[in-house]
Amino acid sequence: PKERMLGPLAGDKAISDVGDETGCASTRRRSELAEEVADSELGSAPSVRTVLNAIQDAKEGHLVHRIPWEQHAAMLVWLLLLCAQHGFTRLLCHADLPFDCVREKDSVAWIHDFKMLFLMGFMLAMLTGVPYPDRFFYIFCFRRPRPYGFMFLLVFFLVSPAWSSLSFIMPGFSITDGMDAKYTA
Repeated sequence: PKERMLGPLAGDKAISDVGDETGCASTRRRSELAEEVADSELGSAPSVRTVLNAIQDAKEGHLVHRIPWEQHAAMLVWLLLLCAQHGFTRLLCHADLPFDCVREKDSVAWIHDFKMLFLMGFMLAMLTGVPYPDRFFYIFCFRRPRPYGFMFLLVFFLVSPAWSSLSFIMPGFSITDGMDAKYTA
């Protein structure tokens, strides 16, 4: 049933079903949040309702996937955004920004780049809560009165040229001196 797939607030409105007046940042009602915190020990243990739902599912023989598909979609959007940033940075490299950029790479270096991009990007997303609806719709909100999405994308894509332009402040200085060229951007 749908209510079992919504997570620890089964039977109540789920996080993704409740929106604020702008329709961007999803928020829970305070009473729901207070109830869940009261049911857990210092907020670290699962709520009583979650445990009871799991016991009921085990008795009925249901195999329920408790992570909503929206979290996987949010992670996919985040990783695709990182790939777009990587492509943008490679375009800057062909424009000699920074001056010590390695233009030609072999396939092993590309695999290393994407391995590190996905690994570090996944860890960053999990530590900052990007897959959760509240955080995702906060970062990627493009509606008024708080269009944080435009500001986030602007900063996200301007960081790469800003960081690369540091090489013009101190010509000849490179943080990649002495490194193997195939592991540098």
